[in-house]
Amino acid sequence: MKHGVRLNTLILFALCFFLLIANSSFADDGYTVYDDFSGAAISEDLWKGPHDPPTATLNNGLLIISNSVQGDDGWLTSEQTFSGDFDFVCRYQNLHTTLLEENGYPRVTLQVGPASDYSGSNYIFLYRGQGGLMGYDTPQDTYYSGGTIGGDAFAPTGVKANYSSGAMRITRMGSRITTYFMDGGMNYWAVVASYSDAFTAPVAVQIVYNTGNGAPGSFYAEIDWIKYSGGIIASDSLGDLDDNGLVQAKDANIALQILGGLSPADLVNDISDPAADTNGDGKFNLMDALYILRSVHGIVSSDDFQGVYDVYTVGDPNIQDGVTLETDEVGVYFHRTGGNRLLSSISGAGGSFDVPLVFSENIARLESSPYVMDDQNVLEFIVLSNGVNRAYAFVGQELYDALDVSFKVSVGDDDAPSVPITDFIGTWTINGQYDPNLRNTSDGFSALDHSAVIYQDNEGYLQLALEGELFKLNVSGGELQLADPPFTSNIHQAIYQDIKIRYEDGGVSVYSVATELDDASDVSIYIGLGSKDTESDSDMDGMRDSWEIAYFGDLSHTGGADGDNDSFSDVEEFVNGTNPTVSNAVDFAGSLTFDTVGDPNISDGVTLGADSVSMTITKNSAQSYTTAVSGLNLPMSASGGIARLVNPPSAQGDFNILDFVIVSDGGALAACFVGQEADDLTDISFDVGLTRTGADAVTTDDAAGDWNYTGLYDPNLGNTSDRFISTGGAVSISKISATSIQVEYLGETFTLTGGANEFALSGAPVSKPALGAIYHDMRILFNSADSFSVYVVAVESDDATDVSMLVATGKR
Repeated sequence: MKHGVRLNTLILFALCFFLLIANSSFADDGYTVYDDFSGAAISEDLWKGPHDPPTATLNNGLLIISNSVQGDDGWLTSEQTFSGDFDFVCRYQNLHTTLLEENGYPRVTLQVGPASDYSGSNYIFLYRGQGGLMGYDTPQDTYYSGGTIGGDAFAPTGVKANYSSGAMRITRMGSRITTYFMDGGMNYWAVVASYSDAFTAPVAVQIVYNTGNGAPGSFYAEIDWIKYSGGIIASDSLGDLDDNGLVQAKDANIALQILGGLSPADLVNDISDPAADTNGDGKFNLMDALYILRSVHGIVSSDDFQGVYDVYTVGDPNIQDGVTLETDEVGVYFHRTGGNRLLSSISGAGGSFDVPLVFSENIARLESSPYVMDDQNVLEFIVLSNGVNRAYAFVGQELYDALDVSFKVSVGDDDAPSVPITDFIGTWTINGQYDPNLRNTSDGFSALDHSAVIYQDNEGYLQLALEGELFKLNVSGGELQLADPPFTSNIHQAIYQDIKIRYEDGGVSVYSVATELDDASDVSIYIGLGSKDTESDSDMDGMRDSWEIAYFGDLSHTGGADGDNDSFSDVEEFVNGTNPTVSNAVDFAGSLTFDTVGDPNISDGVTLGADSVSMTITKNSAQSYTTAVSGLNLPMSASGGIARLVNPPSAQGDFNILDFVIVSDGGALAACFVGQEADDLTDISFDVGLTRTGADAVTTDDAAGDWNYTGLYDPNLGNTSDRFISTGGAVSISKISATSIQVEYLGETFTLTGGANEFALSGAPVSKPALGAIYHDMRILFNSADSFSVYVVAVESDDATDVSMLVATGKR
């Protein structure tokens, strides 16, 4: 179907359809009062016994429910029965409780069930009280809906309540029963749950209550009235285009036809165009309408999360002894509860529980962390969705054992449709979330985006080129998975336990699980969603045609080839943005002297002292070196322009070498050494320095311009479980004078002064509140007008012992 859509019409419908709200203030129109509790006692004409007297008391037109008056539960069952469609509304006020019960939550309930069967096999309820929905150990005020049909219980659904007054509503249309709430100052009904194929027999309505076993006065509520109608009362719901009181797929049908240009007189009851069935289930329903609307207007909202999903996960119930991945199937139900809030109900082999989330654009995550749930803390539950592809990560911690951390990750269902491998091949932009160390509960997930290439190598295998590393992948239907795990990456200083990429409808969802090379219990996880570069790659080797033609003149080179023999394949050169016809191999061998600064102990903050360090680097093989420095002989491995210590930490007498790295472009070099006293693990030192092999004089005029840097970054030298990780970015340098330059870095400006090729941060330390850091040094040493090395030393604004380090080289 094609639609000619005017923007104002679409915006109006989007508002109508997605908000599901109604302008209602308990108007009397259409409702009949069943009981306003104005009598002196419970009316035996309205309520049949037994009702567990004394049920409650009447006072000034209110039904008073309090454990100061009666036992811990009671009920009223209507004498009247109601056939066909119905609409019940019950209003309450002044509800409060001081109880903290794990079972038998104090509550007031509106409930319906067949009048002939109140045995418990058929009923639907909605209660307002203190429920376990928002956490079993810390019950919170809740609207909670559930019940049974034919003895089969529904998984309860609910939302958090914020006010002591409000209303509950239960309707039936045909065989569908729907529960609603209106909390406090709301002027619309919000759906809690809807049950299809429910009972159609005549029903009785009940008010049920449980006041708990607390001290007198610990529970109190007032019921104002209960009203009913023999049909659903239309409440002017925005989006209710057929005026049946509900917002349904039929309303979306009508709206889509209107958007398509039909007049109201021409509307039809069904859409016969096969293209309307967007999910292939043989019918047009709400999900199809949402998909079409999103496609028309590019909307991403909580509706991309809402629904019921079977999620196939891998994870580990306790990472402190290393990762052993286990598979599991988990049911997840997402329900919007108002505003930007979602409720996620999760069920699996370990039981079921509910977790509140907030969403923004295409990411939903835990509302607050940690979230106490039964006997564990939920540290994070994060979901990425674009309406088709989804990725999940869940991190938990035992409440009574902080070291017992568990996780699950997923890219969705395991039945991704089979696709040809050519659908995977190409350049992908992956936007995701990354937690570098699950055990560090003070940190969490943060945004991390990648550019990656998937290509077919000369032997027919699919390879993933990502951040300078190649990962061999196996193909299974619509998924790729890491071949022969675990895979050790010296470049990333990590052991990858699993990588999975799931393809569907032009996009991918991704997860990776890795451990630190030297610490199997230091676990990182990444989840992301990817979109494919649309620029032509006609030979499907992972390299754009325009790029191949620019460097090679034709498309004859394959992704796995290495035309310049620098150990970087052509596709890696494409990903890295380097020239595939000029060798990027760096030979680190030689005698070098670095002018350094450092601190012998960062536990009391950074006070930099200057030094000079000489070393001799001997080449053993193409990627293996030995560095002789300060009387030590340290083995190092090299890849491209990075050489680093093999298998840190390295014990050297009473000293541990935590990391030793050198970054080089063949002319400009930066190095950093991090150590730790063996008898005092808080005594951490570092030295960082620059050197060069060129002899060109570089003026501030030469330095001015736009540069790209690549290198290594450690966000916290004191966190010995982490190491330097690959990084890169752009900087802009402008001339201030013959002896000073201005550097734009991370959105901030820094003034550096000096000369003779070297410039250092002026006025250090320099505070940059926008970055949350205080910069103690930034130093740039130009090897030529087209090459420099750089280091940056900074501390957190709120923690002078949290020292970060960047070492990198720069090219124009």
